[in-house]
Amino acid sequence: MQPSSKTLYLRATGLVGIEAVCREHGLDVAQELVASDIDPAALSDFIRLISLQAFNNLMLRLSGKTGDETIGLDLALRAPHNLNNMGPLAIVLKLGDTTGECVENAIRYIWYLTNGLDVRIVKHPDQGLGEFRYTPFPPMANTRHMAEHALATARSAMTLLLMDETIIPKLVTFRHAASSDTKELENHFGCAIEFERDSNSLFFDLDLLDIETMGTDDQVAQIVYSYLEAEIQKLSKDLSTEERVETAILQLLPSGHCSMDLVSKAMGVHRKSLQRSLRDEGTTYSAVLERKRLQTALQLLTETNIPINRVGQSCGYSSATAFNLAFKKWKDETPQSFREANHL
Repeated sequence: MQPSSKTLYLRATGLVGIEAVCREHGLDVAQELVASDIDPAALSDFIRLISLQAFNNLMLRLSGKTGDETIGLDLALRAPHNLNNMGPLAIVLKLGDTTGECVENAIRYIWYLTNGLDVRIVKHPDQGLGEFRYTPFPPMANTRHMAEHALATARSAMTLLLMDETIIPKLVTFRHAASSDTKELENHFGCAIEFERDSNSLFFDLDLLDIETMGTDDQVAQIVYSYLEAEIQKLSKDLSTEERVETAILQLLPSGHCSMDLVSKAMGVHRKSLQRSLRDEGTTYSAVLERKRLQTALQLLTETNIPINRVGQSCGYSSATAFNLAFKKWKDETPQSFREANHL
């Protein structure tokens, strides 16, 4: 079921790079966000839901005020090479025995980031091609910057996953018309780009999906630790241990990798020290984890129309059954019945 326009959202991760763009062009980022109907607090809260329409309006607004016709690409290129602006997307890209499985994991995580688009892999075995297809939901006019941002990020993710910058797409297509200068897009993708086509798509050799991944555990650990360390270092030193743990948990929930060992290492403390600090504050790691799962579930059930199984995945549950059982324990009713009674 396609969500209604009122419930289309994007996690505030999409705002990464916006502040730098405004600063470079002498613009007040808070004013630009407010003018686009986005709360400036979202700049420091990447878990927050923001309107997809508002985000699209912001990109159009900034493109017009800065004269940057490829602002979507500009924002994508501002992301660090490990894509830590997307948080656990970089983690799930490494979770799979083959690159195809890793991509499917990444697509499921994108569902957590936004319900305002359809992302899928389409196989064309007769041509030996795979296709990453990006389709934003209507009714939004002129989503060219969002499309360029999405496919540019997909190109970067391709490099991250394959660990080989020499592998380039075969073709990139966009539904919108070309801007006056496409040189930057051509340099990033390294292949032919066609405009005014039927889809926003990145085409690649189909065989790339069958490559076996190597060293998954070590790669995941390295990405997890560096990402969480960076996020935790941003926090005020005045925050309690519980509040710092909450931040780490919210970032990792949909990846399914949310262990105390992982979080304690990222915080630079021993597991037992973390347990002791939480106990001194009157709580436990499992209690904090369960509370954040419930809060995430309630938000997605009341504020969005995404399917129940995807709500469960966003809360870190491996199956719909596990999520349903946990939710019944919390609220003494099913997620579906709760949504029907409380959806905004």
